[in-house]
Amino acid sequence: YLHENVFPQLLRHSDEKLSASGQDLGGEVFCGARLGFSGTPNDLLPLAMGKCVYAKGDDAQMIHTLTDVEVVDVWPIEDGWSAVSLLEAIAQE
Repeated sequence: YLHENVFPQLLRHSDEKLSASGQDLGGEVFCGARLGFSGTPNDLLPLAMGKCVYAKGDDAQMIHTLTDVEVVDVWPIEDGWSAVSLLEAIAQE
């Protein structure tokens, strides 16, 4: 029903889908030279882009933020915790 009636009327619909991964977009698929890659700096850049180059002081700024008591709080977690129990504890705060 959607494919035959709704999509053709409401959307510019195509039977084919184009897709690309971050590796594809950052690689040489679209162009041979790349000057930057949007996103948080990390070493998970597309392989074709090489190693991430951090600006001087980036590591110190991240550590400063992650140790700032105005930003981060510490809770003791009992043994036997699970992802669900941790999320429930967070939701109750």
